[in-house]
Amino acid sequence: MKTIETTALVTPDGELTITLQTPPDVPPGQHRVVVVIDEQPAAGLEPPPANLASTDFWQGATVAELAAAQGVQPVEQLAEVWGDFWPEEESVDDFINTVRQWRREGVA
Repeated sequence: MKTIETTALVTPDGELTITLQTPPDVPPGQHRVVVVIDEQPAAGLEPPPANLASTDFWQGATVAELAAAQGVQPVEQLAEVWGDFWPEEESVDDFINTVRQWRREGVA
């Protein structure tokens, strides 16, 4: 079962038309669809931007497009992201062995 949430306009004569782009893993053919309508109109909702087509959600964006949309900047100094969290008394081999053990036990 898939859940797709959207908004729709009900006309004064009670007509409701919904056009959706389904996820790519929904096969063509007849499907049972359930529509749930809130009793109160959704006041204050803004329509989606005109440049955002209904299919954009399922198309996926490139890493560069996502970075630009989120304002991500390249790291200029390694010190900006360097962490000092590794215990000095623990070797990398200890860490790898612990993770392997957790995986065998179903913990990780």
